[in-house]
Amino acid sequence: MVLGTAAATAQAAPEFAFFTAAEASLVVLIAEQIVPKDEFPGATEAGVVYYIDRQLMGPLAPFATLYRDTLPAFEPMRTLDAAGQRGFLMAMEKRGDAAARLFSVIVDHTMQGFYGSPADGGNRSQVSWKMLGIEHEMGGHH
Repeated sequence: MVLGTAAATAQAAPEFAFFTAAEASLVVLIAEQIVPKDEFPGATEAGVVYYIDRQLMGPLAPFATLYRDTLPAFEPMRTLDAAGQRGFLMAMEKRGDAAARLFSVIVDHTMQGFYGSPADGGNRSQVSWKMLGIEHEMGGHH
């Protein structure tokens, strides 16, 4: 599948504050490779793209220009299957340029959105906390 249903859903979502629909669907493709769905929910189910979008309008605003200017370097991912996307990102990581820096930032932001507090816009339905079996300990932190 070249453009997964999660990416298509993100593309159709009207509620992005920072990302365009095309940018959001590209971030979804990248985040799905960082935290893929397996027996547990992945980045898409956790709403990672919404976390990143929301935070780029606030505390992560210093990264907004990097996202906006550099995301186009990831466009070739749209034509690749999942294995090809992984290979693309592995090569991107080694480039030593702005795209490599953005990928590193997206990894960090994906982890924040997956494991952080749902109050910050990610970890929808506490999916990562449930995966770790800590949702009861984290109660009150969302």
